[in-house]
Amino acid sequence: MPIVCGEWCLFNSCAVGTDTKGGQTSLNGMDFSKSSPKMTEEARSQLYRQLAKAQLEAWENGSGYFYWSYKLLLDTVNQPQWYGWDCWDLGKSMDLGWFPAEECNA
Repeated sequence: MPIVCGEWCLFNSCAVGTDTKGGQTSLNGMDFSKSSPKMTEEARSQLYRQLAKAQLEAWENGSGYFYWSYKLLLDTVNQPQWYGWDCWDLGKSMDLGWFPAEECNA
């Protein structure tokens, strides 16, 4: 039976630095602006790269997958409630080296 993973991304609460309660945002009334990230940018980048590698290896066992690729215009520097949410953007994830670009050229 062909299996396709319908949607995935690199987002996770660990990289955000706080429990996002399953991906809740300020749009849902959550206020993460006072949360301080517990990871350095290098550690967060390494986590995203490892997560991308692991997920790509897992999805290769199926018939295909769709990465969530919506371009988000988030200001994660001046709007701390959006820290970590930029990884939903495939283009930004590739530009920052979190997602291997060769996967998109295959």
